[in-house]
Amino acid sequence: MSNTLTEKILARASGQNIITPGDIVDVDVNTAFVHDVFISGVVEEFSKLPHKKVWNPNNIVFIADHEVPAVSEWAGECYKTMLRFAEEQQIKKVHIAEGVCHQLIPEKGYIGPGMVLVGTDSHSTTHGALGAFASGIGTTEMASVLATGKIWLRVPETIHFELTGVLPQGVYAKDIVLSMLGILGAEGANYKAIEITGSAVENLSIADRLTICNMAVEMGAKNALFAPDEKTMAYIQQSSADPSFITTIDAPQYDRTINMHLNDIKPMLAFPKGVDDIHGVDEAIGREIHEAFIGSCTNGRYEDFVVAANIIRGKRIPKHVRLIITPASMSIYKRLIADGIALDFIDAGGMITNPGCGLCYGKHGGVLSKTDVAITSNNRNFPGRLGHKDSKVYLASPATVAWSAVNGKISDPMECNGLL
Repeated sequence: MSNTLTEKILARASGQNIITPGDIVDVDVNTAFVHDVFISGVVEEFSKLPHKKVWNPNNIVFIADHEVPAVSEWAGECYKTMLRFAEEQQIKKVHIAEGVCHQLIPEKGYIGPGMVLVGTDSHSTTHGALGAFASGIGTTEMASVLATGKIWLRVPETIHFELTGVLPQGVYAKDIVLSMLGILGAEGANYKAIEITGSAVENLSIADRLTICNMAVEMGAKNALFAPDEKTMAYIQQSSADPSFITTIDAPQYDRTINMHLNDIKPMLAFPKGVDDIHGVDEAIGREIHEAFIGSCTNGRYEDFVVAANIIRGKRIPKHVRLIITPASMSIYKRLIADGIALDFIDAGGMITNPGCGLCYGKHGGVLSKTDVAITSNNRNFPGRLGHKDSKVYLASPATVAWSAVNGKISDPMECNGLL
């Protein structure tokens, strides 16, 4: 048995031939990113170190996405701290109000197969979609990474999902990952890697893979990834990622293998109790909603809005429903305008916000009141995360969110004959 893909990447990054789960390895980092919410803490911790300069400014990315435009005086100061530190350290890859970190990192070509990425955001697992090891870390750890370019890690055991079959019409990548959460629960993959393979993977777009890896952290995973294939290579050729970082999987030793036949998956929901309170949409049909949100680093990509627009086009959202559209990046926003999709949402009565984390961060972009019920395409619905602790939040695919918005109540997108 050979190493898993996670083990192969960490072995190469630590200069070793073979490593096994449980080993502690000192790993070279390829890309480190910090976003606006944590920049002040990272800079403060960095100032306590003996290092006066970062290890390599070309490998560091700063992104302001959580509180843009500034929603507080503190947020405004965070922008200034980010710009000041970037200038001092000659960090050129600085993006303010251009979009969500987990969209910009792949979009700008800062990640590719076999690379190691760490970021000050738990959903950094997203970038494993391109065959990389990617994980979230805290402020103190990040300060050390900025200083040394290294991080020590415990090599995780690997849970393997083998995907076969074809998704039914009306069922999407979000339904796959919600089904995974239903199997593992919120702690079923604590400090483990998740690797996804199988004959069904070739039919999953890069956007699909980003969605699945994004929510792996909701199962407790340290990282999640797909082995690079032709779609991966085609995607990174559009960016500045280095295609020489190629690693494949060959008969690895997994901690556990879970077989999923995609034909059996139906539209899913995470009920308001939490991310792993997983049910079929059919168990909530008819529940009145007050807000429908499509966006976030999970499902704010162009492909997600195309699906939603095909459902919403030519219809009107009921008066009691607020439809909020938040593109994951400015380039996506521009494309929605150019293709007329933005007008589909506006004409239906929806609101389009600036690119960023928006409502998913729970500080702006549609914060919920005590009695609100929302259906959203983001990744978390912890009580109080999106507003009042008594508000009710269902997580779903963009198709389910869009069809529910049209009907003013939770609805099954498999009813959308001819629209999907």
